[in-house]
Amino acid sequence: MNIKTSIFIACTLVFSLHVKAQLCFSSSVNYSAGTQPIVVISADFNNDSKPDVATVNIVSNTVSVLLGDGSGMFYSAINYTVASNPGSLTAADFNMDGNIDIAVQQASGTGTVSILLGSGTGTFTPGTSVIAPPGASIANADFNMDGKVDLVVAKSNGFSFLQGNGMGGFGSPTGFTFTGSSSTSMIALDLNTDGKVDVAEVYNGSGSSYFVSVFWGDGLGGFSAPIPYAVGSSAQTVVGSDFNNDSKIDLAVSNTSDANISVLLNDGSGSFYSAVNFTTLPNVYGLTSDDFNNDGNMDLAVTGLFGTQISILLGNGTGSFGTGNDFFAGSNPYSIISADFNTDGNSDLAVANQAANNVSILLNLIPSTPTISQAGSTLTSSSATGNQWYLNGTLISGATSQVYTAVSNGTYTVIVTTGGCASAPSAPIFVTVLYVEDAISEIVLDIYPNPSNGLFDLTLINHTSTDIRLAIYNALGAVILEEELTATRSKYFKHIDLSKYPKGFYIFHVSTNQYGVTRKVIVN
Repeated sequence: MNIKTSIFIACTLVFSLHVKAQLCFSSSVNYSAGTQPIVVISADFNNDSKPDVATVNIVSNTVSVLLGDGSGMFYSAINYTVASNPGSLTAADFNMDGNIDIAVQQASGTGTVSILLGSGTGTFTPGTSVIAPPGASIANADFNMDGKVDLVVAKSNGFSFLQGNGMGGFGSPTGFTFTGSSSTSMIALDLNTDGKVDVAEVYNGSGSSYFVSVFWGDGLGGFSAPIPYAVGSSAQTVVGSDFNNDSKIDLAVSNTSDANISVLLNDGSGSFYSAVNFTTLPNVYGLTSDDFNNDGNMDLAVTGLFGTQISILLGNGTGSFGTGNDFFAGSNPYSIISADFNTDGNSDLAVANQAANNVSILLNLIPSTPTISQAGSTLTSSSATGNQWYLNGTLISGATSQVYTAVSNGTYTVIVTTGGCASAPSAPIFVTVLYVEDAISEIVLDIYPNPSNGLFDLTLINHTSTDIRLAIYNALGAVILEEELTATRSKYFKHIDLSKYPKGFYIFHVSTNQYGVTRKVIVN
């Protein structure tokens, strides 16, 4: 009776499969804020390593701070009065005390920038305000590379730079302008990878023509003349992220009148290709970017004014986006941001609902991405339950246990489903069934020297009269040499040269129709 043993090689490879994680968010849970919250941000305001949120409320002239408990729930808002008609806010450590502070820009009026200094416990006290032209957006960064946080605040025809003094105060504004008006949004990022922070700002050029202009930072607090790029009509919010996985920051802009998103890919030098538009919700307004399905590609999440819908467009890693997947927040969702509010490793959402006077929290319920451990032909998922195994991206019927024994060549992954929500696929494991060897064989095989520099002598004794096949495999299971050997009952000698191949181990397999034998050799 023949005893057969399967020999496998497994390795982790990095490539895409067609199986993708679904989007899976909880129903929104709403938390009261001030009157008409129009912008929401997230930061750790009480130094507990759990993300909190803050909104700016344009009618009640307040900032609402909601502290997170790390489970996805939030305590009641604490409201702080700021200058009238506040339109935007940003958070950073302005006075270098290790606590997060908040700066709030007026949308209209005298242009007061209100400063709230954080205590590190989640409470704030008023700091020294600064006067700058009013506008719709504010951002922070160290623009002059002195180790202190500075501010840029949007104005109608550009933005103003306010140098931070590291004590919570800011200098007089220095203006930078574009040709146009009605700035709507601004971000501060290093767009040309020179180590200096740049500014991208959205505005109305003239009539129905809207642009996002890029100002290159010089690292001293100065900026270049603007470089405009056309986007859609009634453009509102701009975000920056790497949409095509080339390690360069790309731009996306929401276009309210066109109900689409303009995506502008970075050409690698910090300049941008012409916008490509992707259809989304009517009256699209708020916009943020994150990886919401854990596939390694950045996605987009948007709000639609005058309704309750938000939508997520999944990115494919090349700069393109699919059809939106819709969810629901509160009435008139204005602003949207992402953070991991329940510390499970997934990107959740917070939405400021202008007409509902609250913040919606939507938790991302996708299970953690499983991993596979391998021992011979046995594959084991890191999850004890909810497993489904795939071979080459195709579901294996009935393969739902934590442990699966591979019986075919190919790429194996596992997906975990919990509560109707499916994870992203595990990293793939490529398994090759090299052979089935008989413990009782009519073939005697010897290879020497082993290890060697790649030069081997093969000695074979065949006790059958059938033809013999020789195959040599590399560590990935790929055949690098194969040959049919003439049937003989005597010794067979062959010189094998593997010196041109990389160092490592190789498998020699000699087989007939009935028997097989293998040897592992090392090239050093």
